Amino acid sequence: MKYTLLLIISIFCLTSGYAQTYNEEPRITQMVSAHIQSNRAKMEMPGWRVQIIATRDRAKVEKVRMEFMSRFPDIQSDWEYTEPYYKLRAGAFQSKLDAARLLNTIKEEYPSAYLTKAKKIPTRNFIYGY
Repeated sequence: MKYTLLLIISIFCLTSGYAQTYNEEPRITQMVSAHIQSNRAKMEMPGWRVQIIATRDRAKVEKVRMEFMSRFPDIQSDWEYTEPYYKLRAGAFQSKLDAARLLNTIKEEYPSAYLTKAKKIPTRNFIYGY
């Protein structure tokens, strides 16, 4: 009985809240909105990419990238330098399955290509429904 009464009083107190109003300056509202938009633009997520080549020769990775872009113009590619290698990667996928589809597509042209997990991919680069 004691616990039932305590439960009823607790529920009553939680549900009978009171409304508070805040008068916020318009400039603060604008700054918060700008901050939210900035965060959305920079958002990064982990995902999957296809690594086409890893070499110590920058000219070679740029040449292979140009060939890749001419063969697969719809697939975004870029290279990055992680000492001592230049790595050419293509696509940006949330799921490993979608990345594997791209890998199967380009495997004939680039037999040494493989899947790689990326920690930070800008969300605007993701390819959906490949």
